[in-house]
Amino acid sequence: MTYTAEVRRLGGYKPYRNEDGSPYKLSNAASFTPSDVETDGEGNILAVPLYRRKDCFGRPERAVRGGLERGRPFGPINEYGVPKRGKTRCDRCPLFDACMDVADERLRSAPEAMAALDAWWVKCKKTTGFVGTNASYVGIRGILWRAFLSAIEDHGGWTTVNDDQIRLDDLNKRDEINRKRRERRAADRLQADLDRHFGRDRLSDAFFQALNDECERRARHLNRLRQAQGAPPWIRKLPEKSCRRLANVWWAIELMKQTGEQPSGREIASLLAKEGRAGGSRITTLHARICEDLRSRLPKLEIDLGNGPIWGMWSFETP
Repeated sequence: MTYTAEVRRLGGYKPYRNEDGSPYKLSNAASFTPSDVETDGEGNILAVPLYRRKDCFGRPERAVRGGLERGRPFGPINEYGVPKRGKTRCDRCPLFDACMDVADERLRSAPEAMAALDAWWVKCKKTTGFVGTNASYVGIRGILWRAFLSAIEDHGGWTTVNDDQIRLDDLNKRDEINRKRRERRAADRLQADLDRHFGRDRLSDAFFQALNDECERRARHLNRLRQAQGAPPWIRKLPEKSCRRLANVWWAIELMKQTGEQPSGREIASLLAKEGRAGGSRITTLHARICEDLRSRLPKLEIDLGNGPIWGMWSFETP
């Protein structure tokens, strides 16, 4: 929809209709106050909490017409002398006050639009005694109202950072959806491998969660040992990436125990690569390092020399 079409829609009698006539569904999910909105003094919004499906926010043409529905501010007045909030869409909007502040600033930044609005207002008061009723938009008053809309069109509009915030939020949501899809596919592949050995539902989600948690714990533990006083040279010289790989090798071995497979360097490397645990290494390089882990490093971590092993036995307990 073009900017001109938007102005005519929001300043018209069917502001909540799309071009094809279908209803435009407003969202009241966001809620904030004028103090949460930062502008440049010319009506352009520099900072604002994210909001969606509220293209009428801060638009002068909608703020004037919506704010004056049913003849306000010449309608009911509360005990403080302030017009009562009614049941119109604008009245029910949680962004009403912030919207009106932005719309007021935008009008003040456009003198031609402000002058056109004043002319329409004066004519409404003189001819009907009210501003904002249906009669305010027909006859000569309707001509003056359309002149006001034309002045807003000629101004060219204002910018809001919320447009970019919506696009960035869309990207984040898409990335999150893709991440979850990848995780589901990886879990499905792993489950399919397990099904070939034990049939469906052999290993529960709780088992995989416990196994993953223990893998993370062992990686952090080994990483801390690198800084420990008295740690043997082969541990002190381990890069952080190698600590993670050793924990992943342990993870693969424990998983293969459940499937009845015999862990080997090639099978472990293949499984880690398939599950995204290769750490960026090529399969041939990963295979060579895993073979060295199985031959030398893991036995040293799991051997008990009288005071318990560095990495003890692990078993899954059903919650």
